[in-house]
Amino acid sequence: MLYALEDHEIPLILAGGFGLFLRQVYLQTIGIETLYPNVPPARATADFDALLKLTVLADVVKMEALRDALMGLG
Repeated sequence: MLYALEDHEIPLILAGGFGLFLRQVYLQTIGIETLYPNVPPARATADFDALLKLTVLADVVKMEALRDALMGLG
């Protein structure tokens, strides 16, 4: 999805359990101490949660690009 939208300047924010897991791993990699000394195992789900800025929803061209990307990816 990220690569399908990169030419349209539509940023995606990965959220949900997997997004939190990646954020925790990143913070540990760069040496920032967090509340959890050990990263819990990632939860396996069948989806990813992504957030969009409201400006994307208000832009017809970007919404068409988003729809086309979703349709193209099945």
